[in-house]
Amino acid sequence: IRHGQSESNIDHRISGWSDVNLTELGRQQAHQLADAIAEYRHTVDKIYASDLKRALQTAHIASGNVPELVDTRLREINFGELEGVIFPELPVEQQQIITDIDRFHAPKGESWREVRERALDFFHELDSGRHLLFTHGGLMRTVLRDVGLDVVVPNCSAVAIKVDQRDVRELLFYWEPLTTSAPPLSSSNIANPISK
Repeated sequence: IRHGQSESNIDHRISGWSDVNLTELGRQQAHQLADAIAEYRHTVDKIYASDLKRALQTAHIASGNVPELVDTRLREINFGELEGVIFPELPVEQQQIITDIDRFHAPKGESWREVRERALDFFHELDSGRHLLFTHGGLMRTVLRDVGLDVVVPNCSAVAIKVDQRDVRELLFYWEPLTTSAPPLSSSNIANPISK
């Protein structure tokens, strides 16, 4: 699950490892997510979250619990010297480079490949079962590419994937809050994988 709208999302400010809070809308999104996942919460074995406030706040509201494990490997990319920069103010060429999963490496920060590797390392250590992870859009995008989906996941969206050790095997469902065009979470879009 991607965190709800954060203070940096409003200004389009790059906030990889910057520790910012949810906005009021972000909290509302997390409450909407809580309602959407309420009937499935009992099927979750463990809850994990990034250590950054926006993910922890979303986890607390949406899951009704403090995560059992907080892990830095679930963090967004470290944008290094680009932290705090307003994205639309960058030249178009630089914006394109930053969003290029295959080429980008933040100055004094991480590459998208490094983000993907730490996510896969985290998955590798997970016990078998159903886990709820509260994380960030960039990390989710790097992992979803393994199942043929290259999208920027909107705030407070939920994605279910099947993972076998370090391999992302299957996309089970993709859900966005009602503020977007996706349908509410239901047994019909959990049981059937979406087309790639």
